[in-house]
Amino acid sequence: MDDARALAQPGWPVLDVDDVKDGMKPFAKLKNGVCGLAARYDGLDLPGNECRTVALDGVPDQDNLQERFLASRARAGNAIAARVRTRVIQGAGRCTRGPRDTAIVLILGGELSRYLSRPEVIGALEPELQAELTFGRQSSQEFNADEVMENVRAFLDQEKGDTWREEAEPSLADFRRVADQILPEGTSALAACVADEVHAWAAAFAGAWDVAAQHAHEIARVVGSGGASTAGYRAFWMYLEAAWSDEAAERQKDAGGRAAARSLVRQAEKVMTLGSWIRQMAPFPAMEREALSATDAVAVKTLATRLEAGVNQGKVRRQIGEVQSGLAERSPSKYEPALTQLGVLLGANSFKPHGKGRCDSVWLWGNELWLALEAKSDHEPTGVVADKEVRQANDQLRKLASDQGVEVAPAESATVIISPKPGIDRDGIKGAEAHVHFVAPALIAEVAYDTATVWEELLTKSAGRTVPQIRELVAETLAARGILPSQVRERLTHEPVNARAT
Repeated sequence: MDDARALAQPGWPVLDVDDVKDGMKPFAKLKNGVCGLAARYDGLDLPGNECRTVALDGVPDQDNLQERFLASRARAGNAIAARVRTRVIQGAGRCTRGPRDTAIVLILGGELSRYLSRPEVIGALEPELQAELTFGRQSSQEFNADEVMENVRAFLDQEKGDTWREEAEPSLADFRRVADQILPEGTSALAACVADEVHAWAAAFAGAWDVAAQHAHEIARVVGSGGASTAGYRAFWMYLEAAWSDEAAERQKDAGGRAAARSLVRQAEKVMTLGSWIRQMAPFPAMEREALSATDAVAVKTLATRLEAGVNQGKVRRQIGEVQSGLAERSPSKYEPALTQLGVLLGANSFKPHGKGRCDSVWLWGNELWLALEAKSDHEPTGVVADKEVRQANDQLRKLASDQGVEVAPAESATVIISPKPGIDRDGIKGAEAHVHFVAPALIAEVAYDTATVWEELLTKSAGRTVPQIRELVAETLAARGILPSQVRERLTHEPVNARAT
């Protein structure tokens, strides 16, 4: 409660919610009071004079480990985005509990202000909320502090005077008329499965695995209607259905049920396409690990063949050192060759394409997966990536496909912009195609470090092994360090440019 004490005025009591034994009644009875709530967005009712001001600070996203997993590894960003919007709306509505109830909502800090300025966030809100946000933003930007306080007084005194009704309400009405609510793709599907989610987790908590699995099956079915936008969330629930079904089948000594659970894992993996988190999960009892995907098999075969033919260990270690030192440089003449050599160490056909407007390096794993890399190592770590640089990235896979003599790049291929800049131009975000992603140079350096570790282990352990043993060693070592092609793609595509916050 230290933050709440800092906010309180001299002589104002500060209420610690942990000490409240009878709901919010003690707080509501105070003449003046500050109630500090950490990550609490629902379950509070403070109507009328019980609360006239709510201050919101920070975006309530990725509230726990599961949400961080869903947003990154499971690619279920739409589900998390819907939760975040709901929390913000609930937080703002704690003190407006009816159509005639009024309160001031203070948006503190740049993070939440930027979040509430994003077109996709604003468009998903009801017209009434869109109008209030627009009015509040314009008032804050166009008026000085004294004028803002004058508006606050007019708002709080609207039952006694006509100023607010005559001067502010017409503007709010105009904003409402032009506001259109456009729900993000998949929103209806996510909303339709909320009840089943609650029942699923309650059943799992009670150890009722068969009931939990039934609800998980229904969630996956409903969420599936959201198409590609909810595919990651669907795969997550399919995996939970598999895990809970397996638990239920084990209790019932049901071999057929356990086989069905294993089949569900395979289906979830297909929904995730190249998403590798399912493959990295420990297999169910008596379940063998899935064979390598075609993409990963290309890299394993390439590296194993190289080891089988015999390698000059000193030369490989020098190559690794050159990659790491080159990736530490800002000069494109040093950074870009290192990027290409890193691709070679990852088992890709890696090179810098010839021709005008081509990217700086490509990593091709046969006809299974391509990564086109746009290196901006000489960028200053301030400002934004320019719109023209994003537009250039949009074309890279098409140009690469043309150069390779095919119509389109393999499914799941991606273009990755590597830059130390903290942001991307707003127009670039709007115009970015789905395959364009953004990473910081530090992430490429991490991949290079893991690659070096893998090669050191391969050089040490491959001697004296048979051909099948070498291939098994390569597959296991790459997977353990997260540098199979599917895993590398996953690591470099956490942040689609068109989904990046402005």
